[in-house]
Amino acid sequence: MPDHSSPTSAPSHTLAALRAEAVASVGRVGITDAEFAREERLLREQSGGEASPGDVLWALTTRAIERYTRARDWDGAGLVYLAQARWLHAHEPAADYRESLRLAHSAAVLDIQKRKHHARVAVEGKRCCPACAELDGAEYSFARAVEEGPIPNAACELPWCKCTWRGVAPEKRRRAR
Repeated sequence: MPDHSSPTSAPSHTLAALRAEAVASVGRVGITDAEFAREERLLREQSGGEASPGDVLWALTTRAIERYTRARDWDGAGLVYLAQARWLHAHEPAADYRESLRLAHSAAVLDIQKRKHHARVAVEGKRCCPACAELDGAEYSFARAVEEGPIPNAACELPWCKCTWRGVAPEKRRRAR
């Protein structure tokens, strides 16, 4: 887990804006304002008064991921990993957001597999950068895609890799005549 230093030296209006953004981030993944406030109180009690919005967001999203993965709800888990990645990218420059983004992509692969409409996955990378365009169309088995995690592309030239996965339909068998 990244180090979420408490922004105690930040002006109160900045802290309030950061808290509002954290509440909005978790709200997009189904966590209510009341849940955020309850977790914030709990973390303050445990730490003797300090609880940054990032600490609260991380605690809530980590538990949400645990719930989603236990239920094998990969779409839900992927959305929460994506929320974590976005938070790290925007607010924790020293932390590597790419691991959370990679986990979001792995969850997307598992979600495509769970739906049983596709035989494998392929990288959609032509709308990102030239390095990602080289991966565009590369096909992977579900297991290989999760194991290797080729996206986000480590060679991506953008600060936020825009590559995604798409399902590849199974080849239809020709009927014998």
